[in-house]
Amino acid sequence: MEQVLILIDFIQEKCSIQKEDVKQILFLLMNKNCYIDFEFFSSNEFSIILRTYNTVKQEEVLLRILECSRNQLLTLHDQNKLNYFSEEKYSAQSLGKIVDNFYVLNDCFTSIKQICTESSEICRDQRVLIVQEILQVQNKEDYDPNQERLKTMLEFNKENIFKFSQIDENYEIISKLEVDDVEEFSNFKNLYQKLSKCERLKYLKLNLNYLQIEASDMMNLVQSLDNSKEIKNLILFLRSNKLQSDGIAILGLLISDLPDLEQLELYINQNQIQGEGLQEFASELANCSKLEKLTLDLSENQLESKAIAELFQMITKCQKLKELNFIANNGQYDPVSLFGITIFMSKLPLLTKITIDLSDSQLDQNCLLGFGEGISNCLSIQQLKLYLSGNYLSEKSILKLANDISKLKQLNNLTIYMRTNSLSLTGCKLLAKQLTKLSNLRFVFLFMEGGEIDQFACQKIGRILIKAKNMIDFYVSL
Repeated sequence: MEQVLILIDFIQEKCSIQKEDVKQILFLLMNKNCYIDFEFFSSNEFSIILRTYNTVKQEEVLLRILECSRNQLLTLHDQNKLNYFSEEKYSAQSLGKIVDNFYVLNDCFTSIKQICTESSEICRDQRVLIVQEILQVQNKEDYDPNQERLKTMLEFNKENIFKFSQIDENYEIISKLEVDDVEEFSNFKNLYQKLSKCERLKYLKLNLNYLQIEASDMMNLVQSLDNSKEIKNLILFLRSNKLQSDGIAILGLLISDLPDLEQLELYINQNQIQGEGLQEFASELANCSKLEKLTLDLSENQLESKAIAELFQMITKCQKLKELNFIANNGQYDPVSLFGITIFMSKLPLLTKITIDLSDSQLDQNCLLGFGEGISNCLSIQQLKLYLSGNYLSEKSILKLANDISKLKQLNNLTIYMRTNSLSLTGCKLLAKQLTKLSNLRFVFLFMEGGEIDQFACQKIGRILIKAKNMIDFYVSL
């Protein structure tokens, strides 16, 4: 059985590459036997992991990912090999191991290759050409027309994504809007005036980082969206502003006024938010009955663990939630609250994907014991990602966490970041043996650097992991 793993790190602040752009083109090209995953390291950094277990001749498909700027899609070229990016503007930090290659719909690939012959870029205006080619091959034998995620991507491409500068001329037809070019506060004031015209919005993404935004500005933004009741997907980047408790409470008013909201991403790290405001926000979040995906980045605020636990208690009322990404590093947590957080997650029956980032949060052995005990009750989890680097974790507590994770019988994808750990070689082996108890586990990524473990030891651990019944791929860094 052939395998492939390609890992590429993107830093959005440098190259303005968008996660959805990457998803679109990959889902359009890859067949149903391919696996695509995303790793989040912070609010503006992510990696793409691609795998396939088809047996395909290497010369059939050769893929290269080129620059993706604000008004461009990924560009695909018929190259003889995958190259490292030499120019800084591409911001590709690393390219992982290549065992084999990808399978692509040949007709679609030919079409894109022809477009690329004329230009090294695929503009958003040319996106419809790609979609048309995909639709033409929907009935071919090597294509799965019922693949739900692919259908979603096709629908996403049928409508243009507009930018800030295009609002005035297109406000009557805009249903998808991305604003990532508001660089000055004066432009932000213009933004909410223009947003009030957009009554057909269903997808809204606003990058408002580093703009000194306060509660009064958030109220203006909320009022500008009074006529946009159909929003299903809302993404707000509000990093390093001047938001306090009243600011996040106002955000609660915004989401409570969106009855069809299905996906919510809020990156409000590096503000001055405290527990009282978070509680008000959580009360409004509980009314989002259609919410399926929730991402919250609350890192580097002034929140106590009790407030976080109360937030999760309210999240349990979102009974349709399928994916939860929670980032709250550089905090302070106690064992009781961490246990409560995970117990509340276990009360979400449809929850299958969980990402928790508690890096650099002064977690000790007791905190991890409570966290692991609670996570073992989340029996519906299929994908689990834990970022616990920079804490005070003993070997005993790490092995107890592995034992708790081994109780998640539905788990098929596991990622653990636990750098600066105290694991011995014996401890690493015991950890790997615990994970082999998971009969459905297919992908494992362990980043546990900081101990005195050499490459030879990694190979030993790999030999243990590969014995797992359905294991397809794993990566160990110790």
